[in-house]
Amino acid sequence: ELEDLNRIPTNEGGDEYLVNGNMLPLNQAGNFYNTQTTKESEEPKE
Repeated sequence: ELEDLNRIPTNEGGDEYLVNGNMLPLNQAGNFYNTQTTKESEEPKE
């Protein structure tokens, strides 16, 4: 057991792995990438 370090209970998020930088839960790390849509550039036809 850790000395003078009380663990956060699992139901409060104590065992979650977070992505460094913006502190996202690991299971949500790719969600923003999946929502990106490619927009084809529309060039005027002459």
